Amino acid sequence: MKITYKFYLREPENTDAKAPIYMQITADRKTTKRAIGYELFAKEWDSEKERAKLNHTVNQRIQQLQSKLNDLQYDMQKNPQELSVSEIADHLFKEKKCLTDLLDFFKNRMETENDRGVLSNGTYKHYKSCHNNMEAFIFNQYKKKDVALDKVDLKFIEAFDSFLVKRELSRNTINSNYHKKLKTTLSNALKQDLIDKNPYENFKLKQVSTMRNYLTEEELLDLQKFNFKSNPSLDKVRDLFVFSCYTGLRFSDAQDLKIKDVQFSDGMSFIYRMQNKTSEVVHIPLNHIAIEILKKYDNDDRVITGKLLPQISNQKLNAYIKTVGDLVGINKVLTHHIARHTCATLLLNKGVSMSIVQKILGHENIRTTQQYAKVLNKTISDQVLNAFNQVNNGK
Repeated sequence: MKITYKFYLREPENTDAKAPIYMQITADRKTTKRAIGYELFAKEWDSEKERAKLNHTVNQRIQQLQSKLNDLQYDMQKNPQELSVSEIADHLFKEKKCLTDLLDFFKNRMETENDRGVLSNGTYKHYKSCHNNMEAFIFNQYKKKDVALDKVDLKFIEAFDSFLVKRELSRNTINSNYHKKLKTTLSNALKQDLIDKNPYENFKLKQVSTMRNYLTEEELLDLQKFNFKSNPSLDKVRDLFVFSCYTGLRFSDAQDLKIKDVQFSDGMSFIYRMQNKTSEVVHIPLNHIAIEILKKYDNDDRVITGKLLPQISNQKLNAYIKTVGDLVGINKVLTHHIARHTCATLLLNKGVSMSIVQKILGHENIRTTQQYAKVLNKTISDQVLNAFNQVNNGK
């Protein structure tokens, strides 16, 4: 049986992305291909020599596969046997699957995506948190530093889920920050033929509906009117919070807002930018309060940072905004994200359609926006029951 082969770099999705290296094997006029477990930029690959440029590790792997195939051909000649092209590939890549470990693969992909600029700072932190928790889980469960990719099965996923639950993380946080990150990574491993199937095929992620806290109109107005001039730090934090109440911007998007992101049309000002988290483009009209806040911070800091709003860490803002809420007399634990909830709830309360609110917030799925409708239903129920109770109490 004549066996031929070649190594090639798969066409990258875009010019600044890495692509996997494949080995194509042909026997009896049938062909199969397998990823060898490494990725390179196009400029790092020599297609004529079928070798990496100045990458000894990759070239060593290619040499290893060639040697294994030569040994296999010798064995087949010495002891005649019929092997399909898939069986030949299985023989060559069986060892590689066992040598590819989960944490190493996860970290390599995470760093590669971050270097490409695909991940936002927040998403990168979530990937790092997922990696660290998997590391703790593997040591706790198996007393090992890592496990082979092909050993990650449904039982592993279920045990990891139980481990996270015991850490008192919310179900939605576990799903979004951990399972989705691991699932995406395993899907990538599947594309590279490093695993036979993604174990998440049989593990269903179920979101849990949560009540989203928000400010009422009265609370928002009280917050706007409160005089913080004696404390510039609290005044700044209040302004950042209020700005997001009227724009719906996440903290990272508000902090990243640049002059070019504000456009003018028909006598009105709009924010027009791509969201950091979802890459969805939002087109948000600015009301007079949001515009006044932008004017208030037109100072030297803006020239230095290039950002429209004062710069502060999310952790510090959330610490200060709790103090702001206490001073104003708002009986709610405030975080910056409540500003986004407030924006959605107030717009829906004022009759703005669900589809428009979805576009303002940049939700990829209308079901995310519909969560706010549940909040409104509860508000309506509370008000109706309160009114009936007043009648029964003689008020």
